[in-house]
Amino acid sequence: MRCRPGLHGRGRGHPRGPGRSGRSQARPGLHGLAGVSALPSGLTPTGLSQDGPDLLVVAWSDGRCTRHPVRRLRLACRCAQCIDEWSGEALLNPDSVPAGVRPLQIDPVGLYGLQFQWSDGHSTGIYTFETLWDTAEPTSGDIPVADTSADGERGS
Repeated sequence: MRCRPGLHGRGRGHPRGPGRSGRSQARPGLHGLAGVSALPSGLTPTGLSQDGPDLLVVAWSDGRCTRHPVRRLRLACRCAQCIDEWSGEALLNPDSVPAGVRPLQIDPVGLYGLQFQWSDGHSTGIYTFETLWDTAEPTSGDIPVADTSADGERGS
């Protein structure tokens, strides 16, 4: 499977804006996530791969890919251990997260996100599919991604 070139996550500057409510659809997902609800934009993740030790690539159902520096993804955790629930103030000291932090395991959460078990021992954060899309690093060119769809066929 290859991702379409030059496309990336959508945030405030994206032509369609940062995500809006829409219809849900069931589509095959990664790691046996058949039936995962679609993002408001109609996208679902279809593959995950590691691009070296420091980059996670997520393939989406429309052929786009998003790239995520793993340490930055770890620092973006919004769980109650990392962000104060009442004030929204950051509790996680970035200096406490090792430069070489990496995901040890990634599991689906319900029909909307992923939970990472990190090499620094942290495992309580949930990253919604929309958060993954919105916090992605811009990409350019084709990014190869392992196909983990339910049918197991590799795209071209």
